This record gives sequence, C-alpha cells and structure tokens, in this order.
Amino acid sequence: MYFKMNKSLLIIILALCFTRVYAQNNNWCFVYDMNQPIPLYKSLEDTTILSYLYQDTIKENYYSLQILDEKNDRFLVSIFDQNNLKGTNWIEKKYCNVWCWMMSSSSIYLFSAPDTSSQCIEIFEYDMIRNQEGFVANIIGVDKGTDWIKILIITKTSEYAGWTLNYCNNIYGSCEGWKATSPSNIYKR
Repeated sequence: MYFKMNKSLLIIILALCFTRVYAQNNNWCFVYDMNQPIPLYKSLEDTTILSYLYQDTIKENYYSLQILDEKNDRFLVSIFDQNNLKGTNWIEKKYCNVWCWMMSSSSIYLFSAPDTSSQCIEIFEYDMIRNQEGFVANIIGVDKGTDWIKILIITKTSEYAGWTLNYCNNIYGSCEGWKATSPSNIYKR
C-alpha cells in the first residue's frame, strides 16, 4: 500500500512539473499556416527538404513545436501531436509563431533586450493586423533559461522586432490562465 501511494504521488508530481514546464517555457511555438506543406530539414545545412509538416484543419490534426536549438534562420524542433513526439527536424524560423497577449492597455511592449529595464516600444492593437483568432507574431529568437522570446510583428504601418513576455504558444489560441501574472502586471513603467 505504501509503495502504491508513493507511486501515485510521484506520477502526480511529475505530471504537474511537466505542465508547469510546458506552460512557462519560451521554447514552444506553432505553425500558423494551415493546410499548406511546411518544409522540414534533416540538418541545419540541408537545402533538400526531408519531409513536410501539415497543419490539417479538415482532420483537426495540429502540431506544436518545442524549440531545442537555433542557428541562423532555422530552429531545431521536436514536433508533437497531442503530446506524442512525431520527430525532430530543422524548420525555418519564418514558420514558427506565437499569439501576442495584449495588455489591458490594448498594446504590447517590445524590448531591445530580454530585460524590462531596456528600451522598449509600445505597439497598439489598432495598428496590428488581426488574424482569425487574434494577433500572431513570428518568433525569431529565444533567451534560454528565461521566458523571454524575440518576435517580429508586422503592423499596418511597419515591422517591429523585439523581446517580450506577452505571448501565448498554444496553437488553439487560448491564453486564458496561461501565466499566473496577467500581462498588465508584467511591466511596471
């Protein structure tokens, strides 16, 4: 009985740890281009396509990507389908996305470095281009060991790149409850 109880407790603790790691790490993203073949490569230097990733809206077969490494214009990613590992390949950064999590001011801050004391710009919702479920940004870098990501936002008037904590990497677009701190409390200026 003691062993069964300890085993159950261990399973619960591991499940909670995995959930926390997935929810708080900046190394998850998704492919927003639906029903289009997205090229995958065996190695960083490959120019020959190994296979394709296909976000299928008809069969509702969606993939999440865990970023393992980054070099030049590519990420090395593990590809997951409903928590099942499907493979590890290189993908061009231009296909990797996150949702922008708008603050209560209907804006998002982009910082020049992964640090709230660095210079920043504020991009307002009215200038952003809305996709079906919200605002999608291209992830172009990660700061290992923190929650910061570097994103590229294309607006109606310009392009902006910078570091942020205001994002959601859930392909289904639900940022509700993703972080304990609401975005409006992350940056106190």
